[in-house]
Amino acid sequence: MKRVYPALAISILLFSCRPSSPALYNLNQLLKPGITDSSGISGSWILIAVRHYSVPNNTDTSWGLIDTIDSKAVIGFSLDSIFTYNSNYSYQAQDYDRYNYLDTGIYASDPAFRIFATRPPTGAVPHLPSFARLLNADALVITYMGVDTGVEELYVHTSG
Repeated sequence: MKRVYPALAISILLFSCRPSSPALYNLNQLLKPGITDSSGISGSWILIAVRHYSVPNNTDTSWGLIDTIDSKAVIGFSLDSIFTYNSNYSYQAQDYDRYNYLDTGIYASDPAFRIFATRPPTGAVPHLPSFARLLNADALVITYMGVDTGVEELYVHTSG
């Protein structure tokens, strides 16, 4: 009987914890291209998934859902080209504070943006810009590129 109590207590503890990533998001639906224009980037966006790539080592480039309850990363794009983020944003050290629309024929139907820092870096290494791409009115992908490796983050548009 004494062995039943610890097992029961552990079971109750495991099942009473709330999930960190709700299954609210259908990634297949969000990743579908849709009609949008460059003004669709304005507003707030919440990070919901991340994937990594590495040449040639990482063959698994699937999206992994992340914590959207306790550690919600929120970024924002204002109409005056200001880029903002909260304290849960992973790339705070890059000092990103501005963005601009890459207005070329290549991106006419697939709006793309460069996110960059206007402040000089504290060390001798410059901050590389990152690139955002609107997939549709609800989804945005930001790519942080390295030499042979990088990260992509999937954000969803918030209503407020």
